[in-house]
Amino acid sequence: MPYQGQPLTPDRFPVVAYSDIRRFFYGTMEMQAELRDDNLWEAHRQSIRTAFPKTIGGVNEQELRWQAVKASFWALVDEACAAVGKTRSDLPDYFNDTYMIEFATENGMSAADIASYSLRFALVSTNLPANNRNWKEFFA
Repeated sequence: MPYQGQPLTPDRFPVVAYSDIRRFFYGTMEMQAELRDDNLWEAHRQSIRTAFPKTIGGVNEQELRWQAVKASFWALVDEACAAVGKTRSDLPDYFNDTYMIEFATENGMSAADIASYSLRFALVSTNLPANNRNWKEFFA
């Protein structure tokens, strides 16, 4: 990044030069395409926005919203597991909706409770595209 008279103090430089710094860390279009193909682009982008805010003390609201969505997902997983006497440790490292329904059925959850949890998981999932995220990111 060329020097253009920006302040070089550690507290001021990242804020003044946030755009150039972000551009560097976003990488080439090819790198961005690879990250998109691997469903990693938004997480990468948000981590850069968090690390290099536009203002001193700036907060990345998008990342905070995503962390809240992710927390609500895992709280729901924990609640559903507890309903059948299990914990998150009884689940594989990655699972999808089909696995969860089978897990619930095998562990004695009623059809009515499965329907209720399915709806609640669906509602949490609607937040994924609204935040440019995907199901796999719940497990990252």
